[in-house]
Amino acid sequence: MMRCFRANPSYAVLILLMGSSAAAAAQERHDTLIALNGVAVPTPVIKSLDCAEMASLLDQIDLSGYRSSETVAESHPDRPIFEYENQLTQAHYYECTLGDNQLADPAEAFSHGFD
Repeated sequence: MMRCFRANPSYAVLILLMGSSAAAAAQERHDTLIALNGVAVPTPVIKSLDCAEMASLLDQIDLSGYRSSETVAESHPDRPIFEYENQLTQAHYYECTLGDNQLADPAEAFSHGFD
């Protein structure tokens, strides 16, 4: 259910900045975020992790049960954990799953067969 109300636009900006700044802060240093369910979710700097560490951390976050299968609202207190998990998933996919199989320039895949 969505509720509409008239609010000061600066409050909306502040709420968005608070959520994104928590995820950004977690990227700058090793940090632990506490989910609403009381579980501590480690959020080390993603660039410092190798593929095995990323996979292990993704499993750990998944097993924490910090969220259900429903969409995480922008204003949800666990949103920074969700954003971190999303960034970690992307890093793991691009660095560990695709690895050397990804094309530096995808346009090259479509440039053959025509003169």
